[in-house]
Amino acid sequence: MITTTARILARSVTPALLASILLLSFPGEARACSCAQVATAEVVGSSDLVFVGEEIGRVETRQAWPAVAVTFAVAEAYKGDVASEMTVWTGHGGGDCGVGPTTGLVGIAAYVDGDRVSINICGSLHGPGAIAALLDPIEIVDAAPVDTAPDDGGLVVPWLVPALAGGAAVAALAVALNRRRRDDWHDGWSSRA
Repeated sequence: MITTTARILARSVTPALLASILLLSFPGEARACSCAQVATAEVVGSSDLVFVGEEIGRVETRQAWPAVAVTFAVAEAYKGDVASEMTVWTGHGGGDCGVGPTTGLVGIAAYVDGDRVSINICGSLHGPGAIAALLDPIEIVDAAPVDTAPDDGGLVVPWLVPALAGGAAVAALAVALNRRRRDDWHDGWSSRA
């Protein structure tokens, strides 16, 4: 038999448990991103594509990381198959290792990630002169070899599955506690005889 104290505790713990699970399911605004200092020569040497360009467009999508497509007008190509316009993918910036908006000419050391060209704050941006001091220019190709069109697909909320599973567990617990409370509520007699 469930005591009055246990019933009161169950009624107050269930909402608190649900709130805790929901709060833990949502991603925080700031996610830490830290990078070790890496020399430009080392980053350029290990990158798939290197070019100097100016940011001309930025589209945020609903995908998981990288969720921002940044288009650059390429001024000079140095490594890889670089087109006159390149779209690279990154995060939003502000703690998710993404590159925020840039102004003027910047050196880009990018890597191919699956079918996309990606950059991050851990060594992807350089001064145009630093790139030119390391590599000789190469010919710009007519078309980019990888996906350059931002789409709106992907996971809208990557935390949705764990949140739904947690919500289902809390709902099952609440139903079980409520059924038990209902069965034992009638002045000590039980309907489960």
